[in-house]
Amino acid sequence: DMGNTSKDADRGKRATKASASTRKEKADQNPPKKRSRKDPAMLDAAETVHPKHEATNMEI
Repeated sequence: DMGNTSKDADRGKRATKASASTRKEKADQNPPKKRSRKDPAMLDAAETVHPKHEATNMEI
């Protein structure tokens, strides 16, 4: 029983640590990538949306 408990505890801790470190690594990698993509994407979207709206308004 004690041996199983230790193994379970190790498994739980290892899984938690692994997922935690993986999540941290992903979190560290994702925000910069998302931000880099979002900034130009948002700027492009804003620039694209404005001219389209202006053109649509002028046409109407």
